[in-house]
Amino acid sequence: RRQSTLPPDMTAQQLVQGTLANIEVPFKSGKEQLTAEYEKAYLKELMTWAEGNVSKAARKAQLDRMYLHRLLQRHDLKDA
Repeated sequence: RRQSTLPPDMTAQQLVQGTLANIEVPFKSGKEQLTAEYEKAYLKELMTWAEGNVSKAARKAQLDRMYLHRLLQRHDLKDA
């Protein structure tokens, strides 16, 4: 698991809005953090919508079911 390289008080939303765009943070690191935060938020909403049903969630998100399982595990949203 990667450690965040953004300052602890910086959120991905602030980064996107440019309120705390810190050029001291490498582009790749900022992008990875932003992507990880988006994935986790998306997956939480998706699984709430699907009432925990991974197959239903995979269909809604147009993702392969096994890939969705891996994403859920990566973000600690489902037991392995």
